[in-house]
Amino acid sequence: MLRKLITSITLLSLIFLPFQASEKAHKTLKVSLKSQIELPDNFDKVYKTFHSYNKNTDTSLVVTFCDVAKLYGLDTNEMVFDLLLGQALQESGAQQYRKDSSLVVSSTGAVGFAQILRSTSILYLRKCITKEDSIIFNKVGVTDFSFVHNDKLSGRKRLDKARVWLSNYVNNIAMWGKIMSDELKRKDIHNALICYNVGPRKHKRFLAKGNEEDDHHYIISIKSKLKFVK
Repeated sequence: MLRKLITSITLLSLIFLPFQASEKAHKTLKVSLKSQIELPDNFDKVYKTFHSYNKNTDTSLVVTFCDVAKLYGLDTNEMVFDLLLGQALQESGAQQYRKDSSLVVSSTGAVGFAQILRSTSILYLRKCITKEDSIIFNKVGVTDFSFVHNDKLSGRKRLDKARVWLSNYVNNIAMWGKIMSDELKRKDIHNALICYNVGPRKHKRFLAKGNEEDDHHYIISIKSKLKFVK
């Protein structure tokens, strides 16, 4: 069902959203979509936030983000959800691909919308995916990731396949949802965000020095970006 929904949205996007998307085009698309499907509850808020930084915001990406956030319970607290939106702006400017159609990849090799390292995705896919995660992944349309269990693959080839897997925005956002959901089960939102940014070891070192979570550069940058959302 969701795959058909995403396909419909993508087709409509091609019709109503030219490469340089405008507010008028968005409103036209929204009216057209509402006549055929029910958009997620947070669609307007997420689209507006992402569009403030990325004028070519992909409508299907917004729908996927809303669905993943809902399925993982990441949208139940407004303050938490706002910071997660800011996280998307901080990580990639809320985009999977740049204006020139190149995949968003950092200097450290972090991939796509949620800037996930290939090694991190392999670790989670190999050891941390529960039955509940599998159900969620299936609902949003995550593609096959059995390559992570193929021990015949060299480490390099597995990393290459992970990059391809993460280049699919549905996979990328679903992986983000899994990671943040796990972090928020053990930490408050500020510590969960810091851990996402620097990893558990550096996170512990940061706290061991007596630092406050709000003073971490990642939290400061996220909040700064949210101030400029129109």
